[in-house]
Amino acid sequence: MTIAENDLLIDYVKENFDPDYYVNRYPDIKKAGVDPVKHYLVFGYKENRNPNDKFDASWYKSVYIKNDTIPSIIDYLNKGKCFATTPYSFSDIKKMCIEKGVFSNEYYLASNPDVAASGYDPFKHYCKYGWKELRNPSDNFDNVWYTLNNMGGCFENNPLIHYIYR
Repeated sequence: MTIAENDLLIDYVKENFDPDYYVNRYPDIKKAGVDPVKHYLVFGYKENRNPNDKFDASWYKSVYIKNDTIPSIIDYLNKGKCFATTPYSFSDIKKMCIEKGVFSNEYYLASNPDVAASGYDPFKHYCKYGWKELRNPSDNFDNVWYTLNNMGGCFENNPLIHYIYR
């Protein structure tokens, strides 16, 4: 049985899939007249197509997925909700963190001259590497304290993402 023939899997994904968004965002799918969910499960996820307007597949994959064997939305549904991952776009997450005062570009660059010298986006650096290296995202957020007091000492997940979505 292929993914496209697995009704149970299709139903599982449909809860977080917006077919109207998908065919409007990707007019080639509408033109081809194929089932949008099946297209996503077979081809779309490999092409980094988003299953809905709140899920940034390319960003999610770059941060949380080590291989490309399953659709990113399935990875999120299977483990992301439990492990404080997020389906929201990178720019939405960054905006929320800045608005809540838990991420500061200025603080992060001043505290991490290697990042400043690299020219790498400070928030992207924090999300991919900084939290793993215990670099604090602002003077208002301490990774170690937060992880010990709110995540049971589990240093396997981004504490800032956990904070935003708890």
